[in-house]
Amino acid sequence: MRVASPCICSTIFNRVTRKASMQLRLTRSIFMSLCCLGSIVVLVAPVSLTSAAEASVDNATRPVDFAVQKNIPQKHDALRHSERDRVLQSIKKKHPNFKQQESLASNFSAEEPILLLLEKRPSNKKQNSPRLADAYYYDYKTNETIHCIVNPETGVIIEELRTVELQLPLVKEEIERAFTIYLQSSHRNELADAYREATGQSLIDVSSLHFKAFILHGSANMKRLNAATKRCGRSRCAKLLIHTEENIALNITPIIDLSKGQVIQGNTERSADRAIPAVNANSPQEPVHRHEQTNGSEQHALPH
Repeated sequence: MRVASPCICSTIFNRVTRKASMQLRLTRSIFMSLCCLGSIVVLVAPVSLTSAAEASVDNATRPVDFAVQKNIPQKHDALRHSERDRVLQSIKKKHPNFKQQESLASNFSAEEPILLLLEKRPSNKKQNSPRLADAYYYDYKTNETIHCIVNPETGVIIEELRTVELQLPLVKEEIERAFTIYLQSSHRNELADAYREATGQSLIDVSSLHFKAFILHGSANMKRLNAATKRCGRSRCAKLLIHTEENIALNITPIIDLSKGQVIQGNTERSADRAIPAVNANSPQEPVHRHEQTNGSEQHALPH
């Protein structure tokens, strides 16, 4: 058995000691680095929390855009229900007899101007103008269109204009009234003839018919209009279009003067006829049709 010499043992011991010392220094360096990094984190964290707190305080003291927060309508938004109500209430306060909503045609009164249209007034995007509303009424007593310009935020009526020969589209109440006036006139027999001509059958119940109506101005289609119809525009006139449930159009388009409550021309599809004396829809008379409530809908029946 050979024994290592003292020199070799000393060399091995020095190498092991040197290696251990290097590992110790490395471990110490890593430890110091971690300690430094921890100090940085500890120092940065309070700064971050302070910045967040300062930002929170800054946001609390910064001016708030209440238009966005309260969802206030912007300049070009359509009128809201609350604004519409405010506009109508302001007009009602000034004109108690103005109708604020549609009613049945049977409740018509020339003493009560009817609401034709309520909408936001168009505004110039380049100008910083306030939101305004346009409300249009028709006064059957004077045959004038009344235009009210109102601030929807405050309800202040800024301007009120009255204009003749300005005819806006008909509303539902007027369309129904036009058809009722036609059924109560002496032209009703022409309706039965037109129905038989279009379908080959007899007209038993008017509820089988559908109708539409459009505003008519006397300057339109002058060749087919009689003298009374040519004056439409100065008064409010409706042109009726009548068709069956199968969408078959009847060859008859009567003209009704809503201002007078009369049929002033029985049919514009043929040569201009003279105005046959009509029954005034506003005067008491025996009705030529009956209204029966059937599942919530009205039925009209021709007299026997």
